Amino acid sequence: FKVYGVYSSRRQLATNISAFLDFFVKRFSSQESLQSLMG
Repeated sequence: FKVYGVYSSRRQLATNISAFLDFFVKRFSSQESLQSLMG
């Protein structure tokens, strides 16, 4: 029964997604493409 393992991996995945989004925002924050993506 590896509920904790699944929870841990999901939490790590969320951390990775958060880090990726942070990197994405920092990379495109100085460009107009970000606003065009946001609408």
